[in-house]
Amino acid sequence: MTQDTSLAGVKPAEFYVVSIKKLSFMYGVTMGLYLFAWFYQHWKCYQRSTGTQALPVFRALFNGVYVFSLFSRIQQALDVSGRTYLWFPTRRAALLGIAWALPIISMMIEGDEPSFWIFILLNWGLFVACGWLLIGAQRAVNYLHNDPQGKKNRTLNVANRVWAVCGAVVWMVFILMMMLLVYVPY
Repeated sequence: MTQDTSLAGVKPAEFYVVSIKKLSFMYGVTMGLYLFAWFYQHWKCYQRSTGTQALPVFRALFNGVYVFSLFSRIQQALDVSGRTYLWFPTRRAALLGIAWALPIISMMIEGDEPSFWIFILLNWGLFVACGWLLIGAQRAVNYLHNDPQGKKNRTLNVANRVWAVCGAVVWMVFILMMMLLVYVPY
């Protein structure tokens, strides 16, 4: 059986496969800091599979700028593989960029106590929305690699556990700070 395409015989780029549960857990427990490792792993896998100098550390540190590029390359790999997956990479990257920018902008706005809590709720909603958008991208990668459940990377390794413990400590400090804001008079 032959394929009538100019992409026949071209191997698609590889990306980081991880289970959705693990991604969700690590994203939540580390307050999103896991994304640096997530972006780094994607760029490292891409660099290894294509031989391209992707500068994974640099692209992970500036992931807000390189999210469009990453999602575009994931879509290109899907196209090369001949597989179709509807995940709207450009729209998803644009929404992530907006969702990442809004909390920064909201910190610049001065307001009274009621508006502070509105900003806190807005930021929580954006945090969840970003997680949802990133999970959609990870589903596309897992589909590309014929591992929709991410079974080959579903368990927490030692580094993941260390990050999870550190994240849990940060969460406890954050919750304590919020309680102090509510219950301790100024």
